[in-house]
Amino acid sequence: MNKKVYETLTKVKQGTDPGTELINEYDPAFLAALNSFYADGVLGREDSVTSRATKEMVIMVSAAALRSWDGMRRHLAKALDHGARPREILEFLEATSINAGIPVIWRGSQALAEELKKRNQSFE
Repeated sequence: MNKKVYETLTKVKQGTDPGTELINEYDPAFLAALNSFYADGVLGREDSVTSRATKEMVIMVSAAALRSWDGMRRHLAKALDHGARPREILEFLEATSINAGIPVIWRGSQALAEELKKRNQSFE
């Protein structure tokens, strides 16, 4: 177990999940490689010209296109955490539905409404 790598990755991911914990226990070398890509190379990159909110929306719609609805919800919430506006999120989902299908916008708009309700936040 590599405690430092695990802490860095869970900080950038804004939490953990059973998969991350198991990989940390079973294969810490893989977790270190994943951390280099996920935390250092993409989400935690300090010299990035793309905002974290935008990156989270890209990951959100990628998950939606793959029908990973839990992943879509998780990254939708993170996009809001990092300053994305609800309208932006909706427009990312709408654009994705062109190639990924209408379920993306139906499921995505439902997830957005639920997340906003949970946060007591309005759409606009």
